Amino acid sequence: MQAYQRGFLMTPTQTTRDGWDMVTLPNGDFFYYDPITQVDLIQNGNRWMLAMGDVIDIRAMKRDRMNLLARLSAETTEAFHESLDFMGGRYVLIRGDEASVRLYHDATGMRGVYFTTEAPLRAASHLELLQEDVQSAPHPLCSSELRQHNHYHLPGHFTIYETIRILVPNHFVDGSCVMTRYYPRRPLESLPVEAAIEPLRTWFDNQLHQLFETDERIIFSLTAGIDSRLSLALLKPFLAEIEAFTYQNVAHVESLDIDAEVATMMARDLGFAHRIIPVDGRAFEQADETKPFRDMMRQSVTSNHGHAHAYEYMKLYNDRPTRHLRSNILEIGRAFYRKNRTLPAEFTVEGAIRCYSWKSREDDRVVALWTSYVEAVGLTEATLHGYDPYDLLYWEYRMGMWHQQVLAESDVAFETYIPFNARAILELFLMPEYGDRLYAKLFYEVIGHEWPVLAFWGVNKRDTMRDYLHPTLDQDWMPLNGVITSGRLDESTIPLNVRRLTTNVSYHLEANAMKKGDHMVYTQILPTKSGQTYRLNLNVLNPFEKRSSLGLGRMRYEIWVDGVLYLSEDIAAWGGPNQVWVEFDATAETTEFMVRTVALRDCGPNKWGAASKMQLEALRLQEIEHGHLKAGASSPFTQVHELIEAE
Repeated sequence: MQAYQRGFLMTPTQTTRDGWDMVTLPNGDFFYYDPITQVDLIQNGNRWMLAMGDVIDIRAMKRDRMNLLARLSAETTEAFHESLDFMGGRYVLIRGDEASVRLYHDATGMRGVYFTTEAPLRAASHLELLQEDVQSAPHPLCSSELRQHNHYHLPGHFTIYETIRILVPNHFVDGSCVMTRYYPRRPLESLPVEAAIEPLRTWFDNQLHQLFETDERIIFSLTAGIDSRLSLALLKPFLAEIEAFTYQNVAHVESLDIDAEVATMMARDLGFAHRIIPVDGRAFEQADETKPFRDMMRQSVTSNHGHAHAYEYMKLYNDRPTRHLRSNILEIGRAFYRKNRTLPAEFTVEGAIRCYSWKSREDDRVVALWTSYVEAVGLTEATLHGYDPYDLLYWEYRMGMWHQQVLAESDVAFETYIPFNARAILELFLMPEYGDRLYAKLFYEVIGHEWPVLAFWGVNKRDTMRDYLHPTLDQDWMPLNGVITSGRLDESTIPLNVRRLTTNVSYHLEANAMKKGDHMVYTQILPTKSGQTYRLNLNVLNPFEKRSSLGLGRMRYEIWVDGVLYLSEDIAAWGGPNQVWVEFDATAETTEFMVRTVALRDCGPNKWGAASKMQLEALRLQEIEHGHLKAGASSPFTQVHELIEAE
C-alpha cells in the first residue's frame, strides 16, 4: 500500500509518482494526485480553476459539479469568497490567471494543505510528501519534541521543517507564498436558537440528497456524545440507507465503552443498522503483519490518533467506494476554549498559549512560535467582526491542524464528509448568545425538533430517562440498594468501582490481571412471606462481548435466590440487556437474592476488571398464585441450572 492516500502535490518540478495522475496547470505547474479523488480543471479565457475532492453547494438539492465549478471559476474574487461560505465538502481549489494563483481549501481545512514559505509556491496534502519535493532544513524552534506540551499538534501552523507551513482555515495562499485571511468579512449577526433550525435542516438535507446520487456506501460514526446525536437526529430520514458504527477498544477505555453501549441501545431500540468495531491497539502495534501499514501511516501523517482504527476500517470498508459521515467539527459551536479555560477578551499570545498548553509558557520556543502565529493570522478587532477570537482559534487551529490529520489517517479506507463543514452552517452555531452556545442549546433544540426520543439516552453517560422516571411510573420497581462485595480465593478483597441510581446499579472490579476465583457479589435481602410463590424480574447487562477464544470461558455471572443457582452466562457471550426471571417459593420472611460474577480461570494481563462490569436495573418482585418454580432469560446464551444449592 502506498503512502499519501487521496493526496496531491503541486510543484513546478516535473516528476513521477507511481499510480498517480498528473494535470499540467495553465501557469506551468504540475498537479499530481491520487486518482481515487476526483480532479477537474476549468478554463475560461485567462481564468482557470482546479478542483480536487467534494465541492457541494449546500443550497442545491441536486449535484451539478461542472456547472458549479464553471460558475465559481468565472466569479470575481469578492463573489467567489461569498460563494465559498455555502460550499460543503472536503476540497482544494486553485484559482489562477495570467498574473496570479491562489490556493484555497474547505471551511475547516479537512483537506489538509501544506505549503512552502519560499517562492515558487509548492503545496501538498501531506507534510512528508511536500518535504520530498522541497528538501527543507529542520525548523530551528519547532521539533517533534514540543509534543511534550500538547499531543494534538505543534504550536500554530508550524511544522518540523523550516520552510513548510500548514494553510490555516479561512485563509488562502498565493503565488508569492503569502497567507491571507478572507473570512470573516462582516459582523456576525445575532440569531435566536429557534431561527437556526430551519436553515440547518434544509442545508443538511440538500447535502445528503446530493451524496445519495452516487452508488457509494454511506456509513456514519455514532458515539454517546452530543455532536453525533445531533447528526443522528438530522439523519433520521436517511437511516434506512446508512450503516452506523462505533469503535471500541479491546482494552476497555471507559468513555469508549459508554459510546459502544449507548450506540448499541439506540440502534436496537430505534431499529437502524449498527455495528461495533473492536480495536486492539496493542496487537496492532506488535503484529508483524501490520508493520508495513504502520510504516506507511508514520510516513503519511504527523500524529497517531488511531492508526489501529484506520487498519480495521480498511479491512472492513475498502472493498467498494465508501463515504464516512462524521460530526467532529461541531465543538466549534460550543465555546470550547472559553468553557474550559480562563482567557482574556482579546486575542493575545498568552491566551493562545493557555489554549495550547499553559505549562509551556516558560518555553521560549513555544512563546516565539505562538507570537509568530498570532501575527500571521491577524485576529484583531478590525478583522474579527464581532466573532469571539477563541472560537476562531478553535476552528482554525484545533480543527485546521489536528483534525485534518485524523481524517488523513482514515483515507486508507474511505472518504470523509462532514455535513456541517460550510461556513454558513458553522455561523448558525456561532450566532446564538454565549450562554446558549456554552450549554449547546441549539444542539438540544434541533434534537428535540427532529427526533425527540433521542433525549431518552444520556449524553456521554449510561443513564437514561428511565433511571430518573421509573420510581414515578411504576411503584412496583424496587430500589437496587444491595451490598456489593469482592474477593479472591486467598480471602483478600479487590477494589470496586460502584455507581448507584435508584433503580440502577453498575459496578466492576478495579483489577487488571484477574486470577481464577476472583469474584464480586451483589446481595440484596428481599421482603417475602413464608409459603408465598414469587416471580423475580431483573434486567442484567454486561457490556463486554467478544465471541472468540480471547473472551469466552474467562468469566461468568450467576443469579442465585435463597442459596440456589438458577441462571448463569459467560460475560463474553451477549452484549445486550438480558431480562431474567426466577420463580421460587419463599421459606422465610426474607429471601436472599444474589448476582455473583466470577473469574473461571486466570485472565492474563489485560484489563479484565473493567470487562467484569455489571449493570443491574428494573428489579421487581411479584406475588403469583401458581408458579412453575423455573427460570428463564431473554439472552440465547443464558444457561438454566438444575437448582444447585449453595453448600
